[in-house]
Amino acid sequence: LGERDRLYRAMDKVFHFGKNPTVSLSGGAKLYNFTELINGWAVEKKLTKKSRKEFEAKAEKLAKMLGHTNAAAVIKEDFLKWKDELVGSKLSPKTIQSHLLVVKTLFNWGHANQKIPTNPATGVNYTAKVDPKLKRLPFSDDDAKQILISAQNETGFLRWIPWLCAYTGDRLEEIAGAMVRDV
Repeated sequence: LGERDRLYRAMDKVFHFGKNPTVSLSGGAKLYNFTELINGWAVEKKLTKKSRKEFEAKAEKLAKMLGHTNAAAVIKEDFLKWKDELVGSKLSPKTIQSHLLVVKTLFNWGHANQKIPTNPATGVNYTAKVDPKLKRLPFSDDDAKQILISAQNETGFLRWIPWLCAYTGDRLEEIAGAMVRDV
């Protein structure tokens, strides 16, 4: 990074310039923080509140590692460093893949919509390898039968959610998180 970029990064840590996207970095790049990136993407994609929170949490983790919130100042080396930190953490491979995919999506959108000058996530890949010994086994027919028999003695959602899951093949969260408009 150039001296000017280092100065702006240091100033962003203290003064949070990411809230003011008019300050220029070298090469004409504007300060454009992660929140603004998420806001633009969320409006275009009509994100649910839950998805937006997920994107905000993952972008916040990257910002914490970077020490600033300016998406326009992130370079490929920063993104690779974050990827290496995630891989070295105790997070599961699927969680790491999810973190990277969410932030790559934001960078792809930001670059395609000319919000950031470059896409630091271009060409960065990660494939989650799950240990087959840790893979969850499906319920046996006897397990499913026992769950449904037990549900008959319950009331409200404890009675109907297992039956809806069995009938539709949906996962618990897909049914339990469903809104009236989704059914």
